[in-house]
Amino acid sequence: MAALRRGDQLRNRRPLVAGALFAALLAVALLLLTPSFLVLVVLPDAAAPTEVTRVLPAAKEQLNGTRGFRWPAGYYRFLSAERRTSDNLLVLHFEYRTYPFTTPTPAYLASRCTPMEQIDPQEMGFGWGSDSESELQYLRSAAQDPCT
Repeated sequence: MAALRRGDQLRNRRPLVAGALFAALLAVALLLLTPSFLVLVVLPDAAAPTEVTRVLPAAKEQLNGTRGFRWPAGYYRFLSAERRTSDNLLVLHFEYRTYPFTTPTPAYLASRCTPMEQIDPQEMGFGWGSDSESELQYLRSAAQDPCT
């Protein structure tokens, strides 16, 4: 009698396993359709100058480590690079979007007085949000100390 009960229990497990497998596949399918995957296709990085391309992955990692959620909850997108040769100013402009990726927040990494080939994103200054525009204006201004 006990052996028959065990056989019934095994037969009842098959639909449970099939249901769990179906639920897992459905969850994966829904995840693939969410904006977190679409944002990579719809909002790709802008074309970066060749000297910036080298530091771009480390720059995004620096931004992720400094502020914000990582993908799939948050996404930094490279927008542009601002360069000035007189004082080696480099500003990397990004936008940050969090799920559901509808509203962008500006962010930047900035370096001054360091030659382009020696730039390390971990040493760059960081600004985030619309309040950082005054910091960028100061970086661009003549009020900065001269490079030594």
